[in-house]
Amino acid sequence: MNLQKLTLGFLYLSFALSANAAKKSINLNFMQQNLHYLHKEIQIEPSFEYVNLKGPKFVGVNGYEEIGVDTRISTSEYFKQLSWSQSVFPALAGGGVGHGTAFYVGSNLILTNKHVAQTTYHARECGKFEIDVAFPFKEKITCKEVQYCSMEYDFCLLEMNNFKNGDSLDEHLPAFPLKDTKNINDIESVYAIGNAVNFGIQGSKASKVYREVINNNFVQELELFIHYAPTFGGSSGSPLIDQNGDVIGINFAEKIYRAGRFRAEVGDKFYNLAVPMDIILKELRENVPSAYAELGQSKKEFIEVDQLLETLKSVKSVIYSENEFKKLLSTVGKNDDIFNLKTFAENQQIEFQHLKTDQRINEAIKFLLKSRITLKELFIDNFNLIIKATQKDIIKNKRRYQSVRNSCQNNNYIIKSIDGCVFKEMFRLVYLNFVSQFAIDKSQKEQLWSALVNTAFKSKKNKLYYPDDQINKLFINHAFKEITPLQYFVDCFVKTTEKFKEFSIKSCIQHSESILANYQFELEDRDLLEEFNFTMKYHRGLSTIVEKFKYNVTSMPFQCAFRNKKCKERNYKRLLKNWGYTREISDKKLSEMMKVLLKFHRRF
Repeated sequence: MNLQKLTLGFLYLSFALSANAAKKSINLNFMQQNLHYLHKEIQIEPSFEYVNLKGPKFVGVNGYEEIGVDTRISTSEYFKQLSWSQSVFPALAGGGVGHGTAFYVGSNLILTNKHVAQTTYHARECGKFEIDVAFPFKEKITCKEVQYCSMEYDFCLLEMNNFKNGDSLDEHLPAFPLKDTKNINDIESVYAIGNAVNFGIQGSKASKVYREVINNNFVQELELFIHYAPTFGGSSGSPLIDQNGDVIGINFAEKIYRAGRFRAEVGDKFYNLAVPMDIILKELRENVPSAYAELGQSKKEFIEVDQLLETLKSVKSVIYSENEFKKLLSTVGKNDDIFNLKTFAENQQIEFQHLKTDQRINEAIKFLLKSRITLKELFIDNFNLIIKATQKDIIKNKRRYQSVRNSCQNNNYIIKSIDGCVFKEMFRLVYLNFVSQFAIDKSQKEQLWSALVNTAFKSKKNKLYYPDDQINKLFINHAFKEITPLQYFVDCFVKTTEKFKEFSIKSCIQHSESILANYQFELEDRDLLEEFNFTMKYHRGLSTIVEKFKYNVTSMPFQCAFRNKKCKERNYKRLLKNWGYTREISDKKLSEMMKVLLKFHRRF
């Protein structure tokens, strides 16, 4: 037991300053959803069926970018996680110098890690421990008393003070149901909701949870859950939640130990550790029976996803009403710049009062709709993004653009009125693809198109007029934006038809023209191709990809008796995973890469 305590003490100390520590555990084999914010950086698609979310990104020794990861999930999936997030809080550690996560379990009680609480069972000292509540209003809640901290496992039960208005926590917060996981050894998938990097509450999801007795340099003979839900430093204390919304454990650590110190890693050997809920419940029942009896005691239930979806359906009908469409049409008609459709000072908002929903549902809808959305804002925000992003499409085919531009110039005599003509001739298909996401009928789509064309013809800014000396530069810039270094490498690699031992960037140059053609970039002169090749040859990102491919794939030895193809394929599959880019490549492309490796790569 003393050895257990000693090693756990070292573990707690290692994790105490979790918010800023360079810790991350991502296993791409089991990840289903990367970390994504639930209360910020939210953009609902015009169809209202999917939500685009952002998350923090680990950038090595430089720490974390607050915004760097994109996630797309269904609206119902988002609402499920948002509902759970009502009762998950950023937590300031008791020592006042670290951050983690805590979650509400009934009465005025919360659960968190012992290394987040930074206390001992005997002293029962709260220190500076506090939590940040977001629903139904923002408020900091301070710690009243430490009810229990485990001597062996990394968890504490803390009693918190009331809200400032005197209400107890159970007046406003739903309590997580705590699942007795005794005799449960495997769980199909799990969510983690937590305060990664102290950037705010985020969700993540992964497949596979299983129970194992851990015995290593840090933990001696402790029965724990191993899980793969992505976590960063600050996720300590996060609840692990199953598909039914039951908490099955508390996240507390990562298996990312290397060379005598903790460091951030992404790879197929890494996993996270959690204290199983049956162990927590057993200790609470035996040591603090009065507090145990208060678990689950709350006057509030979690918001039902069906309630939120039904409310959103009603809001959608208001947003897409005839009245809102007329406002959009009027706004488009009042402008003279197709690339900057101002909303003027009206700032009219959709009124939700008639929906007769409670405060928490209103808050949830506001999170999703950024508190201010109208059809006008929904259309213009998305149109501005799509129209700017698709400017590259009009010069992919340089010849067609020049023909349309010259025809427009000849017909209009003066360059300053060319925007409308080019827009009308070249953006019709772009517009139809874009507007198909909106719940408006065919007649309304045509009215909007006519209004946009008229607006473009009023433009005097010439954003669609490119002189010949600018076209090549734009062409190259757009090519590099659309064709990532990884896409370029994969596309050239699968074109390999000769034996090779190592693969270099020089091997790609010969395929550049056909790769550009795959992305509808039409090359008419050699200068463009030479400029493209020169830039790719010295592209740092491409060099990194190729060097890692050499180090992790083509230079790594393995043995297969009698050149057994299945053995070789199995080993190449393993090496490609170690390369680290396979999750960003389609299954079809990976299959094509495998064929090249099996057929043309000389290993000796």
